Amino acid sequence: MRANEHVSGGERTAKVRLSVGIPAHNEERNIGSLLRNVLGQRLSDCVELDSVIVVVSGCTDRTAEIVEEIASEDTRVRLIREEKRRGKASAVNLILKESRGCDILVMLSADNIPTAGSIEEIIKPFLHESSLHESKPFLHKSFLHKSGECAEHRNCDCEVVRRIGWRIGCVSGRPLPVNDNRTLFGFASHLLWNLHHLISMRYPKLTGEFYAMRVGIVDRLPTNIVNDDLYIEYAVRRKGYAIVYADKAKSLMRGPETLGDFIRQRVRVHIGHYQIAGMTGYRPKTTSISDTIRHLIALTSFHNMHFIAASAFFEMIARIVAFFKFHSGRIPVMWMPVETTKTLQDGLHQRQ
Repeated sequence: MRANEHVSGGERTAKVRLSVGIPAHNEERNIGSLLRNVLGQRLSDCVELDSVIVVVSGCTDRTAEIVEEIASEDTRVRLIREEKRRGKASAVNLILKESRGCDILVMLSADNIPTAGSIEEIIKPFLHESSLHESKPFLHKSFLHKSGECAEHRNCDCEVVRRIGWRIGCVSGRPLPVNDNRTLFGFASHLLWNLHHLISMRYPKLTGEFYAMRVGIVDRLPTNIVNDDLYIEYAVRRKGYAIVYADKAKSLMRGPETLGDFIRQRVRVHIGHYQIAGMTGYRPKTTSISDTIRHLIALTSFHNMHFIAASAFFEMIARIVAFFKFHSGRIPVMWMPVETTKTLQDGLHQRQ
């Protein structure tokens, strides 16, 4: 750890070094706003933002130029270029390597914007531990956790940390769609993320949109995986660490706005689930149909039943397509961008 220190209660303690990682492919519409947002977030006195690592992969727009402009103003911003696009896992591996020497790594999708104070919220569970650097994880005979009540983060692994000795490995944030929920696919995006929220309150899982992890807990990802966040979730729990859901750590994002984009995105997600299950046997709780139906009932009312039915039908189609694509060997390691999710700024203006 770096020798930078701050004074707290008359004692000098080492600062926690924070790194932020952002994989980006053709994100010129949002990358500037995202970087300025991250650099402007307020952090505790005990935390130092060491670096913001942006991996620009095979871009054909002005993403790299925008990052360079901001890096010339703030040396904490570091640009890594991948001339050829090799998939998100490759970009994440570069970020994992570059962040070594820091304590916490926050990962953000380049088409998200964290709300004010959310980076502080997502690293807060680490800061509440007695020490970020001492002791080892509790290696339980099963790496699949059982959740309990927690006053600070509600139903999550925090209680498990106190009760049986697990240490926090990752913290997941809460994505919030900016889509208009009066439209079919805007409603579908809100529905999916509300379901994710309700399930995560009891069974925390990582979302690739916005999460934090202990540096060094995962050194490298297999480069052929589709869902990098799901693999990290598996690896963290396999090593005996806990995952916490920080519902106050929010990032604004935009869900798909067309049928083609919705199906394309959901097919990719489900193929990633099949892939990790085949590799490791691990399945996230969000793939449980019974849990999904139980929470879906809580979100259903008379006036939205037609949207609920349509969203469920499209989700079922996506799962069926993903099943056949996966078993025919069509694994989208370098997936086609979902263009309607890249118009986040339009959604922010509409909210205002």
